[in-house]
Parts: sequence; structure tokens; C-alpha cells
Amino acid sequence: MKRKISNFTLFKAAFNSFYIQSSWNFERMQALGFVHCLSEAVKKLYNDPSMVKKSLLHHLEFFNTNPYLASTIVGVVLNLEEKQSENKNIVIDSGAIKARLMGPFGAIGDSLFWATLRPMAAIIGILLAFNGIKTAPLYFLIIYNIPAISTRFVGLFKGYKFGVEVVEKIKKLNLNLYMSRMKGFSCFILGIFLGTYFLSPISHFKNTGFLLTTAFGLILINLFMLVLRKKLSLVALIYILAIICIAVGYLS
Repeated sequence: MKRKISNFTLFKAAFNSFYIQSSWNFERMQALGFVHCLSEAVKKLYNDPSMVKKSLLHHLEFFNTNPYLASTIVGVVLNLEEKQSENKNIVIDSGAIKARLMGPFGAIGDSLFWATLRPMAAIIGILLAFNGIKTAPLYFLIIYNIPAISTRFVGLFKGYKFGVEVVEKIKKLNLNLYMSRMKGFSCFILGIFLGTYFLSPISHFKNTGFLLTTAFGLILINLFMLVLRKKLSLVALIYILAIICIAVGYLS
């Protein structure tokens, strides 16, 4: 099948996904932003303005998912709309498929970006800032935004290329394994941070010796790992870390 949508148009649709949350409403959530992502590409698919209008109005129904993975659903919908425009005898309810995808994609995206990647980037940024690196906030933004922004663009292109089969492609990525490793790495960084804190001049623990402080840091790493297995979030661990540091500061 000959493509009607160019890579440049797909790129613009992915770029427009940055605005998917710019026009929220309580009835249909991200629907207007979703249609904004589709609009230019849909105009390439249908020569008849009435068909363009019909398609866009159809997608004004309720839509709400993780904003970073929303572009993947945009790509899937464009794939289905293109097939529909090529063969009028094929009836594809792209709206129903979109509705089935937004729930699982929302859960995956929230777990990956909000509950795993963002706390990990924050922990690294805190460690760097504590060690006197003034560009620590910049590192936080880079660590978080490179995968977040890449997902918007790569996701849309993959969604358009594979259609509904993109779900199977995502399953093969085994994101749960990556999230588990990222959380483990975050616990490791938390342990390093506390070791650094206890060895710093602002803590009276600095006189206890390097080996003892290192052992204490390793104990904390394992403790954090145990707490994670009990389903406590990384955000909660950051708050626990802050409380420990404040308590040590008062004791010093």
C-alpha cells in the first residue's frame, strides 16, 4: 500500500503531541489535544473535506492516557485511518481500538515515567547537587527528558508502522524488567548519597571511619531494596531519605 502520510507530517504530529494536554476538559480530557495531533495527517488522507470533518469529530470522544505514550496511539490511529481511506469496503473502528489502548498505555506510561524514571533522575540530580555540581538540575532534565521526548517521536513512528501490532512489540520489550533494574539502580544511588552525606563535614558521622560508613551505606541499599519489594514507591524513598538527612543534621 502506498503511503499517503510523509515522514515530515508524522514528525509534526509527534511534535504536536507536546500540546496534547494544553486543552483539558472534564468531559473528554485530552480529546482536543489528540485531534490536534491527528488533524494535519488526516487532511492528507482524505480529499473530501466532509470526510476529514467526520474523522476528526469521531476522535473528539473521551481520551485520556499517559502523555508520552499518547503519540504511539496517534500513530496507530493514523495507520488505521490510512487503511480506511484506501479501501472504503473495510470498516475499521479506530475509535474503539483507541479506547482499548489508552487504559493499558496509561498504566505503563505512568509506571515507567512518573514512578520510575523521574524519581531516578531526581535522585541522581540530588547526589550531584550535594557534591557541589552546579549543573545538577541540568543533568536531571537531560536524564529525564531524553527518553521522555524520544518516546513521543519513536512511539508515533512505530505506531504508524505497525498499527495495532505495536502492542505486541511493546510486550516484547519487557518493560517491567527495565523498571525493576532502574529502581534497583536508584536504591544504589540512594545508598551512595547517604554514604557521601555521612562522610561530609556537616555530619558528625565523618569521624566513624570510611569502612564503617561504607558498610552502613550497603546496609541502607539493601534496606531500600527490601522496601521496594514491599511496593513502596521511589518517591516515598526520597522522602524517607530527606527525613533521615534532616534528623542527622539536627543530631550533628
